[in-house]
Amino acid sequence: MSEPSKLDIAATAAVNLQRGSWHALVDMAVLLPEERIDGAATELSKHMRQGKDSLKRKINAILYCRQLGHSVRQDMASVAKILGFVTSEQLWDFMHSILGDLVRHPEALKQLAGQVRDEKKSANSGR
Repeated sequence: MSEPSKLDIAATAAVNLQRGSWHALVDMAVLLPEERIDGAATELSKHMRQGKDSLKRKINAILYCRQLGHSVRQDMASVAKILGFVTSEQLWDFMHSILGDLVRHPEALKQLAGQVRDEKKSANSGR
């Protein structure tokens, strides 16, 4: 095996630095109260040489993904509880069978998607 070139070494260092920066931003975002996001983005932009709006979008995206993941975990736990599943394997086998059925019956999947879309529209118009 040949030695890595200087370019390979530099590229690896750049990737590792960026990953470290992203991990630090994620760590900070999850600790940041919502009312301080704007100010934090302003301060970070001064020191990180990135635009405030870009940093604010990144922070909000991190928080959204974290909340979405939390919601999905809660939903999956509820499904498992309702169906009396004891192991995660039982839950994932069930979810796999449901998704398989929907893929094999695309019209049912489209109908379900339409129902969900209609329910969201209805809920949003009632606000």
